[in-house]
Amino acid sequence: MKQILEQYCLDDTANGLLLLSMPTGFGKTHDVLNFIYENYQRFADQNRKIVFVTNLKKNLPYEELRERFLDDNMEDAYDKHVLFIDSNSKSVMNNLPYLDSEIPEQFKNTETYSRLVAHIKVLENNRNFDKTIVNSFKNEIQRNLEPAFRRIIIEQLYREFDSKKKRIEAIKKDPDYQWIGKLYPAVFAEERTILFLSMDKFILKNTPLVEKSYYFYSKFIENSLVFIDEFDSTKERVLNHIIESGVKHRVNLLDLFLNIHHHLMQSEFPEGLLKESEHRKMQKTERNWLPFDVMANIFKQKAEKIFNKYNLHNTCKSHELLSTTKRNFLFYDYQFHHVLDTKNKRIEIVTDLDSRTNWINTVEHGEKGDGTNIHGLLNEIAGFLTFFQKRVSNMADNYCYLKQEDDLFKEDFPLESAVRTVLNHFRLDRDDVDFLTNNIMEGEIPYGRRSRTNSLQKFGFYDSGFRYHDIVDSDEHDTQSKIYMYNFTRTPESFLISICSQAMVVGISATAGLHTNIGNYDLDYLNSCLGNRFIRLSGKELNRLKRQFIERTQGYDNVSIKTNFSTSLILNRHRIMLPDSFICGGNAAICHFYHTIQGPVIISN
Repeated sequence: MKQILEQYCLDDTANGLLLLSMPTGFGKTHDVLNFIYENYQRFADQNRKIVFVTNLKKNLPYEELRERFLDDNMEDAYDKHVLFIDSNSKSVMNNLPYLDSEIPEQFKNTETYSRLVAHIKVLENNRNFDKTIVNSFKNEIQRNLEPAFRRIIIEQLYREFDSKKKRIEAIKKDPDYQWIGKLYPAVFAEERTILFLSMDKFILKNTPLVEKSYYFYSKFIENSLVFIDEFDSTKERVLNHIIESGVKHRVNLLDLFLNIHHHLMQSEFPEGLLKESEHRKMQKTERNWLPFDVMANIFKQKAEKIFNKYNLHNTCKSHELLSTTKRNFLFYDYQFHHVLDTKNKRIEIVTDLDSRTNWINTVEHGEKGDGTNIHGLLNEIAGFLTFFQKRVSNMADNYCYLKQEDDLFKEDFPLESAVRTVLNHFRLDRDDVDFLTNNIMEGEIPYGRRSRTNSLQKFGFYDSGFRYHDIVDSDEHDTQSKIYMYNFTRTPESFLISICSQAMVVGISATAGLHTNIGNYDLDYLNSCLGNRFIRLSGKELNRLKRQFIERTQGYDNVSIKTNFSTSLILNRHRIMLPDSFICGGNAAICHFYHTIQGPVIISN
């Protein structure tokens, strides 16, 4: 195991995916921690991160790693290089009760602080509360009190110190601010070499107080080493986050397009957004990029063409034949799928000049209608928004470089802030800005990550996700229909590929190698995208593991499997419980592994 990790994980330019699919009880985590301990200084010298991720915080082995440091009297080195990152609210609930005497009065003399302390004390002193009450207090801390107190701290830090470096220095050395580092240890994430965090924290934004919020998977991943424990089970967490984010950020498609169109027609871009940075000027000639003023005109031309083609100066409204108490959906994943309350029909848009209305109506399949298939409208608007988002991303990237080239600006300008700056120029509401910003930021993935083979037909869903449209009628907007779009641009597989394109990822699990796209990431897709960077253990490596396995299980030759209620397998003085479903069809990962390196498995009832 040590040799395998050293072979694939020490190259400071390596990226890809290494799957370690070995049975529970084999000692995978033990070996990984030994590798981390023996090599952390090398990563620190190279300014690279080692990130350990798993689903449950309680399974993060940072305390086990601490023991290795303590055994060698290196506790200071542990504190200098290792950080467990919890959620901000959990960190405050755990740490604030011990810091009250260190916090200056200017932070304590607020209603927010008083309420926060009171809520934490209630949770500490009333362990027998009903679970509903406990959750209510925790939710109030998480959603309102802790964020409000954090904003007070952030405002003070930014008011007193004009750069991230100065804010960090104050938290390290100034007695008036040192308590912040104890209350929010995540402020030191950039300085630590080894980070332990849950998959939920890895996916969600981190708010470090000293700089703008960021995603761990974008800020710290390049050239890093990422261990994902219980690899296959993390897919569900990633998928849940994608679903929650997609549902949360629905968008009124027509209103969004019309808002952009109207602003393009009425306003001009400010010079601050059209000015080209020196960085862009150097690349523009090589890559044949268009000037921003030309790009702005193309925006206008494309938007005006769609506006006129579909008569969008008229209101869109469901016809009485379509407008019912039921909902009508259109799903799109390279083909449109109708989910209507009427069977065997398609949806068209028919312009009625007399009523100045675009009627959304149904037509029998096979019949020639009087209008235009709604697919055309939705596709062209979606295509325009894709073009728009890419060009906004270009302008935002350029704006970041302009800020860096400005001597008065003392720290990096975050790309997300630049994206929001450009989008807010279009006078869009907050929900629309959030929707477009999420799409743009999720698209900031290095080019060339996908296989050069034409995988679009086979894996198009994994690459691009899907979207669906919800046609809604309501008494609150009785004269028009709303067409909402829910956009799920990513899948767990494409998310993982984006990580593997920048870092060396080691997937650790007894079932990491199972070929199923339900209980595991789709390995065929990962292999297609990563090519030779998708690493499965070879014959020689398996033989080395076989010898290690034999040494660790010496004297435990018999494998006993019981099939009445659950399956038990005794290996290396461990009792490992597997559900019966793993045995069905011979798909038990542990049996497969044992058979691969040791020989036939002995099964007894």
